[in-house]
Amino acid sequence: DEGFSRSVGGALGISGTLFGWNTDAYFSGGRETTGLLATNRVQTSRLDEAIGATPDNPATPFRPSVDGFFNPYGDPASHSAALLAFIGSGYIRSENVSTVASMNLKADGVLLSLPGGDLRMAIGLDVRRERFETSGENFISGATPRIAAPTRFERDVTAAFAELRIPIVGPDNTRPGLERLEVSLAGRIEDHEGVGQTTNPKVGLLYKPTTDLLFRTSFGTSFRAPSLRELNSAYRLGPVFLDRAGSNVISIVQYGGNPDLSPETAESWTAGFVWTPSSMEGLRIEGGWFRTTFEDRIATPVAENLIDALNDPTLAPFIRYVAPRTDAADLAYVQSLLAHPGNYNPNVFPATAYGAVIDNRYVNASAVEVQGLDLSTRYRFTLGSGDLSLDATVTHLITNDRTITPASPTEDLLGVPNFPARWRGRLGAQWMQGPITIGGVLNHVSGGRDTANGRAIDDWITLDGQARVDLDSGWIRGLSLTLNVLNLLNEGPPFYDAPAGIGYDAANTNVLGRQVSLQLVKRW
Repeated sequence: DEGFSRSVGGALGISGTLFGWNTDAYFSGGRETTGLLATNRVQTSRLDEAIGATPDNPATPFRPSVDGFFNPYGDPASHSAALLAFIGSGYIRSENVSTVASMNLKADGVLLSLPGGDLRMAIGLDVRRERFETSGENFISGATPRIAAPTRFERDVTAAFAELRIPIVGPDNTRPGLERLEVSLAGRIEDHEGVGQTTNPKVGLLYKPTTDLLFRTSFGTSFRAPSLRELNSAYRLGPVFLDRAGSNVISIVQYGGNPDLSPETAESWTAGFVWTPSSMEGLRIEGGWFRTTFEDRIATPVAENLIDALNDPTLAPFIRYVAPRTDAADLAYVQSLLAHPGNYNPNVFPATAYGAVIDNRYVNASAVEVQGLDLSTRYRFTLGSGDLSLDATVTHLITNDRTITPASPTEDLLGVPNFPARWRGRLGAQWMQGPITIGGVLNHVSGGRDTANGRAIDDWITLDGQARVDLDSGWIRGLSLTLNVLNLLNEGPPFYDAPAGIGYDAANTNVLGRQVSLQLVKRW
């Protein structure tokens, strides 16, 4: 199989002042093309011809008198290369193209002066056009390839926002125990063509009791409309063997978009502090707590446990058991699925052989609660003829609970593969002298436990490196050259026997090994 992804993007912006306000405008666009070409697949109609189950078709290159019949129980070496190529001539090809173009306008400035400082306001407008196109074909069965009708979907998205920063106490009216007190109010309204309109507020509070210490907290709601890909990806389906209480069940699995998706919604709370002790210049310590709850989360829950879907009670809402041998309605339903143009392997089994139909399309499937703690510190000081900056961050998830459907039990996903790790941390250092910067970062991702067999998954520790030179003279002024090396020691990911057939946790680790990049940036 060959998969590919190509992307291109660009942006153009301008900034300035208008009536004393800072203004920005920029235009951006991007295009991403993804595709899959699966070759050397068994072409079931040609297999039937090759074993003599159907008469010789003069329109195909196969000739029994020349190529011989295929014997599935014989020695593979006894079959000619032409015969094996004829049987393995099946293929599947699909391509998706996503395009987006946007215009963004923003302005911010002072509305009036208050005793605690300037009352500032920011306003903005976003306009976006999205497009999603699909095409494909398959030649898994039949005399000719099945060409999927090309599709094209477009929508316009508009949004406007406003934010107020209201200083109640500032430099001109401080008092003991109250250096700063500020309230922020923000709102955003969005309109997604074909999905609907939403309004989301956010409120924040800053409190600074001393010059060294700042406390902050916020609350807000958010909204994510289903993407055009999630709504309109091509409908595909095909057969698979799945275990049900020790017995194999031939099942039809459905894939693709879902035009009936609703938006995701979320509520977020945060609280934290920033400490910059005046006795240690250059030291900054931040800590925070966060909690986010999601409703109607868009996902493909069956994909996370497809291999054991028929034994997982939480996936029961997405499974329909059928008895086409004895039930006429079930037989008609299965036959309609086998006849669908999106079925990439309809003739492998008779309609009466199927026992389940599984919906693995995008759905509004879950409610999620995530809660955790962040801690970070940075210390910059002079060392010799240069400056040394040390930094460290750690994130610890306290809660990661999910309820797939209202009737499902709540799942604890802490330490479960393919979900955010319980612990993440990084320790970094940068040395800077003139135009030269050299640095390194030690990364840590905690392991977990394989829920299928109870096997522990090890932690993953990697080292990154960076070297940068900033040029600031003559015609090369504003030019910087950066060498980045990710996973410098080429550390492989810990083993995890993933149901998808890969040996690692793709959500938290990767198998790319050492990655080297060279970046050239010009600023003017």
